[in-house]
Amino acid sequence: SAITLTQSASGDNAIWTDTLTDANRLFRINTLGNEQIYWGHVIINSISTNDAICTAKTDIPVSFTSNLRDWKLGQWYTENYPHYVSLFQQRLVFGRVDHSPQTVFFSQTNDFYNFGPSESLGSATGQTTASGASIIGEQVLAFNAMTFTFDSGTVDEIQFLVPQEKLLAGTTGGIYAVYGSEQDLTITPTNFTVRREGTQPAEKTVNAVAVDENVLYVEGSGIKVRLINFGKATAGEKSFDITIRANDILSDKGKQIMATSIPNYANWIRDGNGAISCVTYIPQNTILAWHKHQIAGSYDYTNTRRGDPTGHLTTDQTNAVVVDMGTIPYDDQDQLWMVVRRTIPTADGIYSHTIIETIEVMENWMKEETIDASRFMDGHVVATTATSVSGLNHLEGLTAKLLGDGAQLDDVTVSSGSAASGASSNYTTLVSGLGYESKLVTLPVALGPRGNVRIGNKKRIHRAWVKLYRTPNIKYGIYEASEADGTIAELVTRTVSNLYGSAPTLFTGVQELVPMSQGFTDAQFQIQMTDSLPVNILAIELDYETNDN
Repeated sequence: SAITLTQSASGDNAIWTDTLTDANRLFRINTLGNEQIYWGHVIINSISTNDAICTAKTDIPVSFTSNLRDWKLGQWYTENYPHYVSLFQQRLVFGRVDHSPQTVFFSQTNDFYNFGPSESLGSATGQTTASGASIIGEQVLAFNAMTFTFDSGTVDEIQFLVPQEKLLAGTTGGIYAVYGSEQDLTITPTNFTVRREGTQPAEKTVNAVAVDENVLYVEGSGIKVRLINFGKATAGEKSFDITIRANDILSDKGKQIMATSIPNYANWIRDGNGAISCVTYIPQNTILAWHKHQIAGSYDYTNTRRGDPTGHLTTDQTNAVVVDMGTIPYDDQDQLWMVVRRTIPTADGIYSHTIIETIEVMENWMKEETIDASRFMDGHVVATTATSVSGLNHLEGLTAKLLGDGAQLDDVTVSSGSAASGASSNYTTLVSGLGYESKLVTLPVALGPRGNVRIGNKKRIHRAWVKLYRTPNIKYGIYEASEADGTIAELVTRTVSNLYGSAPTLFTGVQELVPMSQGFTDAQFQIQMTDSLPVNILAIELDYETNDN
């Protein structure tokens, strides 16, 4: 039925004021007045001065006339829809609207489209509906919808929602947990707790990811990553900085975080300059390791199709830039997919802009792949029974790597979309793309005799022991080692029986690496691989001494 509602007030006291935003907005009214409660819903179709032309969405009493004093406008409408959405304990949860930036809205249990806070149950009111049915009074039941506003004393915008045992909400004023109680986590209108778990704010517009019982998020400064622990931890352990020994890794501020949990709990963070950093966090083994990745190529803001639409990257970069990321489960692992912008001059003079790329973990390689199936190249193309690879227009003018049946060949510049090996006979499998330089650098040694911290005093590394798995030649030395200075050595796995142009020998086992330079330093060791081949280091141990004992 069509219903016209006329408001008695105007100006600042008016209920509906905007013909654009208030049209199509839900309006909840108590049609029995203040003495009795019976909520009805209408939707506003249009507004003319003080009149709202509405359509009834629920049964309205025939006695409905005037002097309605209990009402509530719908929370969501044009230009004021929720910023964040999640699911928690079989409820749909919305977080943050512009006029209520620190409010969360829970739907009814297992009824995601119903945000009604009460039910028509209980004793009869003596009134009847338009159809003649008896009106029953309202009751709040355990499954009804709920709304909570964080009472921090300041206006704090919600930046993310992560469902764990408790619903975690990151805001610009700290981290909040919403749940039932410590004895009963099930949240209801009569059993709820809203508690601030940490005072460190969340970075604006940056999401968070769950790692088992923990949640990782980018702190409000943008340069730190913090962990919230919901497991068996004391109050002092619930939030801590996991960039404490990698303070410079997010100097360009984190903008997005994505988790590839299978198999190795890798959490990728895109920064403001288009590089990606990753923290491998395995809480069960107390493993915490940071690594940073820059994508090969370059980024010319003016010539890369108007650059980055997110507005973060307005200056040229010496590497290709990542502007977005996503995780896609694949087989028995998670893949990180990236939207990459790389400046590549093509034959017609137009600069390419967006390339979709993926990072895969080496789990399949460690299980079953052969060396000639290696694909550790960016933007690679595979040719079969060939001496050259075509279809490389997206890498025009760049220096590409070549891998022929698992053997590393000489680098080549891509010309007319092709990379030629120069071989006189065909390779069964020839792969070409941009190469990776893999480098492991240990943190400065901080422990001295009897486990005491030794910062500043020098140490001498005598050797490193590494446990390798199916790994070819690697180079190593005391950081910073280089071939130019003659301070880097090579572990050679190839033997005299391996002909040039054949796949290298893969080593599995423990190797002693004795560096060429053994002076007193900050005790950092490096291992690197410049070929397009895998490096699997399962463990590393340093044999060192300090100059105070």
